[in-house]
Amino acid sequence: YRQVFDYLNGDYNDITLCAKGTAATRQLAKRQLTWLRHWPGGYRFEAEDPAIVSNIIAAMAQYQMNSY
Repeated sequence: YRQVFDYLNGDYNDITLCAKGTAATRQLAKRQLTWLRHWPGGYRFEAEDPAIVSNIIAAMAQYQMNSY
């Protein structure tokens, strides 16, 4: 949001807004991935894997079996 406020204040143009917004989004995603990597017991799935849905269902079933 900071980038939009700076744009609305006239600090830079729309091209710079897009560039700064993209950079901020990438930085946020990187921080989120770092946080998730350090989460114990977390699962990681490849988004491009055609079997992603069945892999998630299998992981959920395994988790449920181990929880009870």
